[in-house]
Amino acid sequence: VDIIRVVDRIDKRAPILANRALQYISKFLNWCVGRGYIEHSPAHGIPKPQKERSRTHVPTLEDMHTIYINSDGLLLPQSLAIKLLILTGLRKSEVANLKWSEVFKDRIEIEADRSKNNRKIMVPITSEIQALLAMCDQDNDPYVFSTTKGQKPISLSSKVKNKLDILTNISGWRYHDFRRAIATHLQDVGINHYTIQRLLNHTDKSVTGIYARSELLDDKLRALSTWENL
Repeated sequence: VDIIRVVDRIDKRAPILANRALQYISKFLNWCVGRGYIEHSPAHGIPKPQKERSRTHVPTLEDMHTIYINSDGLLLPQSLAIKLLILTGLRKSEVANLKWSEVFKDRIEIEADRSKNNRKIMVPITSEIQALLAMCDQDNDPYVFSTTKGQKPISLSSKVKNKLDILTNISGWRYHDFRRAIATHLQDVGINHYTIQRLLNHTDKSVTGIYARSELLDDKLRALSTWENL
């Protein structure tokens, strides 16, 4: 009853977040069962409060270009972070919390504990990405994108996104849609599925994927250069 009350309270203001809350609660309680702290999970059998559908929206190349250019209307750290999102296909949290210690001469390297699937992320640095990073305040420490001299990372909040909606006159998109756009448009011009999969740091659960551990930096570099040209 307590769990249902908590989830229902969240559901009133943030329906999808209520699903996530139930998911995390259930995972924790299942862990407690596995460790022998409790015999049964009190969350077992509680249905998700909301039915979810996978998003299918793919921003057009024109939309991506418009968002990229008009991000100049934001504060500089926010603008550069948005552009890096578009150029790399990294996730919002991965870019917003990017540290200078994760930036190398030829690549961005994010350790597994900061990735969604607990796998290290390696993104090659193109000339455009290099120029973008050069515009960032090198004195910020440790965060690359910060309005507090590196003390705290920026937040690519809904407020920032809403301002972009106004600047671009484009709505109905989310930051995560950038990744779907990269995958779709690169596939349209002949970039192979496996390179796109590795570029977006998706998990390959096939037998080959278990053994093939190459980061394919050269292939990913060519793919990102193609994406920039598009």
